[in-house]
Amino acid sequence: MVLPFFIRRLARSKNPALHAYFIRVSLYMGISLYILFLEMKHRLQRICELLKRELGTLILRDLRFDAPLVSINSVDITPDLKNAHVYVSALGNDQQRKSAIATLEAHRSQLQQALSKRVVLKNTPHLHFQLDASIERGTRIISLMDELGL
Repeated sequence: MVLPFFIRRLARSKNPALHAYFIRVSLYMGISLYILFLEMKHRLQRICELLKRELGTLILRDLRFDAPLVSINSVDITPDLKNAHVYVSALGNDQQRKSAIATLEAHRSQLQQALSKRVVLKNTPHLHFQLDASIERGTRIISLMDELGL
């Protein structure tokens, strides 16, 4: 089996932890790389859930909206942890939803600053707020299925 150059070079490292890890990569190439990717994926998922929870707490405590209910559905963060896309759902009419996003955008820097104090990361991600219409799409699909009798 031919290994990529960077794995062969790191396998000769003097660091025992790196050596053992990359020896395992050379013996079980598919399995070890799969485990490596899963660890990174789980780390990003944990960070996303942490950001979602902390942003929800900050929004509940610090901001007031015209919409009756504003909640954070999910947070997606880029692998370099520089940008986070925050998907927000707001109950109410279109004007109330747009004003909720405008309020979040207006207070973005304050939220980022408070988030940097509550969550310790090397870089605080730049927040991008987007209106999440998944609930409306789901109710539309259910109503269409009811019309069809499914």
